[in-house]
Amino acid sequence: MNSTDTIDSAALFFEPQREAVVAGALVTRIVEACDVDSARPLLFTASGGGFQLDDCYLYSDDANGIELWDTPIPNRKKELLEALRSGAITSISFNVPLQAAMCRSEWRFNFYVHPGFGRIYWGTLASPKAKRELLLESFEIASRFFDVRYGFAYSMPLRDEPDCYAYGSPRLNFAGLRQWLTMRSTGADAPLAADECWRRELEGPKRHLTGLFRDAYPLNVVSSAHVRRAALESAGIGSLEQLDESRWLWEIDEEYLSDASAYLAKNQSLVRQYYT
Repeated sequence: MNSTDTIDSAALFFEPQREAVVAGALVTRIVEACDVDSARPLLFTASGGGFQLDDCYLYSDDANGIELWDTPIPNRKKELLEALRSGAITSISFNVPLQAAMCRSEWRFNFYVHPGFGRIYWGTLASPKAKRELLLESFEIASRFFDVRYGFAYSMPLRDEPDCYAYGSPRLNFAGLRQWLTMRSTGADAPLAADECWRRELEGPKRHLTGLFRDAYPLNVVSSAHVRRAALESAGIGSLEQLDESRWLWEIDEEYLSDASAYLAKNQSLVRQYYT
């Protein structure tokens, strides 16, 4: 990965669903938001309904598949829609490659939802659509289907794998590999990196749904539990905008992010503080 393109990202989190089924209406809404043309096809992977998560397919009204990166990619839109109607899809991701992409990980649009894990990610090539608009649109769509409890928006170069960052997954770039090798070489008792703390929280206690923060971001979707725990209404950092009865948008100017992070740490409200 050598792309220097900047990606705006929104990550949202909700209580994992026992009946982990992706709604067809959610897929329809996301597809409508894609920037797709003949040079930028819409690709997808899915689990459930006869789909294998590691396989890549074309989502198109055209009957034929395509070939990308010396690999044939069949068109399975029809089968996907049938599986969605029958409630068989348990997770799905869509992406649109960059026009000059050398592989699927070089994308301009990426969306992923896994109801069983309680996660949604939406990333798009940075454009006049600001992170604020992206996060609010993501929240508006997701809230129709899930009880979103926490989320944040951020920007980073595509080469730094912003989709992996959302979940604390190991990244394949040099910095991520070096960090992983350092952790392996120093043993299990070494302090965990912040990303690893976040990954373990998502897979374990899930206290981000009940008041803990990953960190302070320029844009944060928080629940009433987060507002109470960190006393955000009286913090004097950033601004709070109520989105509905129990969820808020906490917006912080970039220059005050370090102050906001320190404030959360003082209130013992950061996930990483519970892994040291």
